[in-house]
Amino acid sequence: MSEVQIIDPKRRYLACLEGIRGYGFLLVFCGHYILAGRLASPGSLRFGFLTATSSLGLFAVPAFFVLSGYLIGGILYHTRNREGFFKVFYLRRILRVFPVYYLTLAVIAIFYLFRHIPTDSYFWIQFLYIQNLLLGHIDKTPGPAVMVHFWSLAVEEQFYLVWPLIVWCFPKKSKLIVIASVLIVACCLVRFMAPVLSISVRELSFFTFARVDAVLMGVLLSLCSGTSIVKRLTPMAKWVTLAGIVGMAGIGIFKGEQWAMETYAGKETWITLANFTSLAIIMAVLEEGSLLNRLCSQKWICVVGGLSYSLYVFHLTFRPFFLEVVPEYLTHYMRISYATLVAAFLALCTTFALSLISYRFIELPLFNLKRHIPYGAEVRGKTEEQAELESDAVSDGIPATAASRPIRSVYASSQVKIQAALRSNREAS
Repeated sequence: MSEVQIIDPKRRYLACLEGIRGYGFLLVFCGHYILAGRLASPGSLRFGFLTATSSLGLFAVPAFFVLSGYLIGGILYHTRNREGFFKVFYLRRILRVFPVYYLTLAVIAIFYLFRHIPTDSYFWIQFLYIQNLLLGHIDKTPGPAVMVHFWSLAVEEQFYLVWPLIVWCFPKKSKLIVIASVLIVACCLVRFMAPVLSISVRELSFFTFARVDAVLMGVLLSLCSGTSIVKRLTPMAKWVTLAGIVGMAGIGIFKGEQWAMETYAGKETWITLANFTSLAIIMAVLEEGSLLNRLCSQKWICVVGGLSYSLYVFHLTFRPFFLEVVPEYLTHYMRISYATLVAAFLALCTTFALSLISYRFIELPLFNLKRHIPYGAEVRGKTEEQAELESDAVSDGIPATAASRPIRSVYASSQVKIQAALRSNREAS
């Protein structure tokens, strides 16, 4: 029987984890820019195919959540007894997440200022990562720049703030498993009781207490990794994944986007289905030698995965320009369907260009900086060598060397080899 790969300190790089992020971003992008209504007539076979394909993009964010929970949850558990537990973890998260996010918000704010676009409280609470907690504000659109997708970053930041405290207070694995399980059930209950709790259908997509269960599922998988139950369930994960994909496509074809996005029953169904399917996807990808493992380990998708954070932050902010202004201009020369595809391609190129610049001048230097923020010695019983192995800088749970490996070659592979050789010589001496 195939076994789940375990994230351990000696395993510096798991390419398949980058691949999950890469495919996730591409699904998100297609869902936001490849619009079935502009590319086909409602009721046509092409429209049904595009709707079904677009519905698969609903797996992307839950997959991001499960993966973050799996990686960060594991790191927090394995470093819970290390000196500097809180300080090192929070510093590394700040270096990984804040610069790109706040730079993006600052650029938007400056743009609004020069264009005399008014801003309200909803815009400014984006800076606090609480925009998805204030019910009644979620439906607002603060100006022409789209920032609604930042809700998912808020969910993760809120998790990063609270879960380390829980791990510190309840360091035993058995207690953490119980806590994670209870919170998952509680989140499911929040979704099903949303009408009673006065949570609107739209708010249900973004509200932390209705969505954080996907992150907790990843935590639970990390805590149970290597156990007999996970080993027994892993070979079945690919079939659960297939069933979930077919189920989501079926919702898109037979129920339609309106039922899925505008009714309580539809929203509750697809969120729950997407969460459990995403958990199965992560398990299937982590199965050594499986088809999904190989697909997610391809170099090109790992490059996309390495850029996925900034790609996700940037891709939607200028969506109105590429969905309204550009197609309107292009329709003078081509059909609306072609104009939509060309505009989407231009948006994708712009997103990648900005992301590469961000990676080269912001993220990569900070990856290197995080290596100088190590955890201290094990409070109870581990050697200094083991402590050093476990203190590799992480970006969303992947060691910094791993996160940057497929991208560094894009910029200067020879320079990386030289640096690696110098490090090896220093270690040898």
